[in-house]
Amino acid sequence: MMSTLGQLLSSLMSFSAATLLAKSICVALLGVALARLGGRVIDGVGFPAGSRLENAVVGRRARTVRGMLKSILKFTIAAVAVLAILDLLGFETRSVLAGAGILGIIIGLGSQSLISDVVAGVFILYEDQFNVGDHVTIGGIEGVIEEMGLTVGRLRDFNGDLHFVRYGTIGRVTNHSRGRIRAWVDVPVSRDEEPGRVADALSEVCRLVAESGVDVGEGPSILGITSLGDRRVVYTVVGKADPGKQWALEREIRKRVIEVFQRSGIKAPDPWSPGLRPGEGHDEGISE
Repeated sequence: MMSTLGQLLSSLMSFSAATLLAKSICVALLGVALARLGGRVIDGVGFPAGSRLENAVVGRRARTVRGMLKSILKFTIAAVAVLAILDLLGFETRSVLAGAGILGIIIGLGSQSLISDVVAGVFILYEDQFNVGDHVTIGGIEGVIEEMGLTVGRLRDFNGDLHFVRYGTIGRVTNHSRGRIRAWVDVPVSRDEEPGRVADALSEVCRLVAESGVDVGEGPSILGITSLGDRRVVYTVVGKADPGKQWALEREIRKRVIEVFQRSGIKAPDPWSPGLRPGEGHDEGISE
C-alpha cells in the first residue's frame, strides 16, 4: 500500500514538473514570437516620402530608429518572459523586482558616465545629429556609422577599422551626408596654352561627364582659373553629387580630362618647373 502511494506521488511530481517545463517553454516561445511580430510591425512603419535626397536621409533615420526600437522591444519582452517563468516556478517576483530596483539604484550611483552616455544618445537621436549609414567625422575619425546602441555608436573608418564611440565623449560631429556634396577637381595646364582652347576642352569634359551616366546632382561646370604660377595655370571643375557619390564624379571628371586633353594636344606643366611643387593640387600629372 505504501509503495503504491509513493509511486503515485512520484508520478504526480513528475507530471507537475513536466507541466511547469512545458509552460515555461510556451512562455519562451511566445516571447520569441512577439519579438518577431513586433520587429515586423516596426519595419512596416512608414515614413514620409520626398525627393531622392530626402528619401535617402529619411531611410537612414528610419534604420536608426527602428534598430533602437527593436532593441528596446526585445529587452522588454525578455524581461517580462523571465519574470513570468520565475512566477511559474514559484518564485516571488515582487521581491525579485524590489531587489532589482535596489541594485539598479546602487549601480546608477556608481555609473554616472553610463547615464551621461544614455542621455547624450537620446539627444543625438532627438536632434538627428547622425544616423546609421551616415558618413561622419567624430573626434578626428572619418567613416560610416554602422550601428547605434543606447550608449555607444560603431564607426567604421575607410581602412576597415571599427571604432566604438561613447556618446558622452562626443564633442563635435561633422556629418557629410546632409545635402549634396561638392566634387572639386583642379586641372593644371601649361601657361603657354591659350585660355580659350582650354575652356573649350573643359566644356567638352563637362558635357561628356553629364552624359556618362554617372550620378550627377548639379553640373559639372568650369569654375575658372583658381591658381596661377610661373609656368602653369590651374583651372577648376566643380559639380555636386549625393553623399558618398562625389568621389565617383571626381574620378569621371579626371578620366574625361585625360581623354579630351590628349585628343586636343593640351599639355600639363612640367612638374619640376618653378611655381609648381611636386604633389601640389589634386590632379597633378593628368597627361603623363
